[in-house]
Amino acid sequence: MNALDTSTMRLHYIDWRRVLAVLLLFPFHVTRIFNSEAFCVKPPGSRPPSTTSSPSSPSGTRECSSCWPAPPRTARSASAAPVGTSASGAPGSVPPSSWLCSSCRSRYRLFVLGFVAVRAPEFMQSAERYHRPALALGLALSAWWVLSRDLRDALPDPSLQLEGLNLLGTLATWLVVVGLLGWGRWYLNRQSATLAYLAEGSYPVYLLHQTVIAVAAYYVVGQPAAGPLQWLTLLVMSVAVTFALYEAVRRSPAARLLFGMRSLEKGVRRESRVAQRAAVS
Repeated sequence: MNALDTSTMRLHYIDWRRVLAVLLLFPFHVTRIFNSEAFCVKPPGSRPPSTTSSPSSPSGTRECSSCWPAPPRTARSASAAPVGTSASGAPGSVPPSSWLCSSCRSRYRLFVLGFVAVRAPEFMQSAERYHRPALALGLALSAWWVLSRDLRDALPDPSLQLEGLNLLGTLATWLVVVGLLGWGRWYLNRQSATLAYLAEGSYPVYLLHQTVIAVAAYYVVGQPAAGPLQWLTLLVMSVAVTFALYEAVRRSPAARLLFGMRSLEKGVRRESRVAQRAAVS
């Protein structure tokens, strides 16, 4: 496959990656509902106490303060937790700036690195050429990383052994990313009506999905059914409701503006162009 001129052609495999990342959020956040993190939606007593729950909540009432999307909860915690910590003078307290930005800096560095990598023709050509060995080695290291959890937990922290194992985990992540980029550039760099529909809806679906999951979980979790059945029910329900809401959003000019979509006329013209090109190809 010849190198793509990224200045004149849309990178359809990047659109597919973006769509896949958004769709994978459904099983990811549905799974989080059933674990012990702060996002859980469970009856009182079935999970560890949360700092966001009110001590005055009735004992027989389901707590839902932690079931809403993460950004509002993060903003509330960011405004309260650092101040309370510094005021109490607790040993080992973390300064607010470090508490808020310790993970943000690393994520922004990865974001910039990804942007630079995709814009580098030599890197993308190498990723396409070596996507099979990169994926194979990355998946093998990822499987080893999952299976070696007990070994890593047994090592002292910090230690050179643990740092070496963490480095292998980082290498596994990088190899999988490179392999997926190369695989997508080889197999998925083509347009279609399905891609146009999903790519346009990726941002509205991203904005809607977590709130839909949280509200649906309030009614699904705790029902007299097996855990896997609850998980599947919540997944199907959240996907169906989210895309139903997206259908309503894409038909309303005002809603399209609020959800960062093109105007209705531009969206229709783009979909028709994509369908014509897909039919020709």
